[in-house]
Amino acid sequence: MGNPYRGEMELVVAGKSYCLRPTFEAIVMAEKELGGVVGLAVNAADGKVGFSQMVIFLWHLIETPADERLSRDLFGRYLLQEGVARTAEIFRDMLTLILNGPAE
Repeated sequence: MGNPYRGEMELVVAGKSYCLRPTFEAIVMAEKELGGVVGLAVNAADGKVGFSQMVIFLWHLIETPADERLSRDLFGRYLLQEGVARTAEIFRDMLTLILNGPAE
């Protein structure tokens, strides 16, 4: 699932595969809650991003039909089961992809 040429990444939580896709709309919605992506990356590099911020950011990037969309709370619980370190890795990879652009 996840096409790196379109900036997508596969995320498997609770045994189900999800596509994280950083569309313009998804990034705008995440920025409305968290501030700009560049500032978020700077804060992440300084160790100033919490688990809840990672959940909010990644939740906005889930590419799924509205009737199949996980609630943010449930998504956060699933990510917590995966572990904070794994969530931080996914968060880092998505921020890097957004800042650098998709693979060519």
